Amino acid sequence: MVKLLVKVQKLSKGTSSVLFAMQKNSGPLAEFILDHNYTLYSINPTVVDRYQDRHRISGAKTDPIDAMVFAQILRTDRHQFRPLLPDSELARKIKLFSRDRDNLVKTKTRILNKLRANLKEYFPAAVRAFEKLDKREVVKFLRKYPTHEETAQLGREEIKNFFQGSGHRFKKIEKIYNILQVSSIQVPQFIVEVKKRYTLTLLAQLSPLIEQIKERKEEIYKEEFHLAFENTPQAC
Repeated sequence: MVKLLVKVQKLSKGTSSVLFAMQKNSGPLAEFILDHNYTLYSINPTVVDRYQDRHRISGAKTDPIDAMVFAQILRTDRHQFRPLLPDSELARKIKLFSRDRDNLVKTKTRILNKLRANLKEYFPAAVRAFEKLDKREVVKFLRKYPTHEETAQLGREEIKNFFQGSGHRFKKIEKIYNILQVSSIQVPQFIVEVKKRYTLTLLAQLSPLIEQIKERKEEIYKEEFHLAFENTPQAC
């Protein structure tokens, strides 16, 4: 992007005489252009396609052809489009928080898929007992009791006390207890030991991710509140 800026500055020293057009109205490139005080237009892909047909341009897409189409649109029909305005620092902060949270959620999903597959190999009852393996109390439970042999020794009251205050109702706790008492498959002990270690490794990665995603969500909510207040006209 720095190379782009250098090339543009060679064409014109002022920013007012340089116009940019692109299909995406967000992302690092759009933010870079707006941050340097250049005017940016976001053109809908459908509009670009129509413009190509209008001038009988080949349907093949190449960078030079796309650049020429965008330039023609701005030269002849710029009045039909509104230039993008740069976001405030607070708005950009929210976008960054949201992007980071999305990446954390994707990472969490990958770990959850590995955890679920690993449990099915030696402790499938855990997958049946817990619909959502990314719940904080479920992660704590499996870190303390990562095998069927350990959970089968628990009584109803122990499970009830463990999940007390976590939102689990009695019927749900009863269901968890009944599932964990019955082993559907016999697994050699050496497999249990190996798979148990992998489960604990995955849970150790999952636990901080759950907390970080929760923190990001709270931060986004807080900053969105500030942004709404910032955009509310203040009474004199």
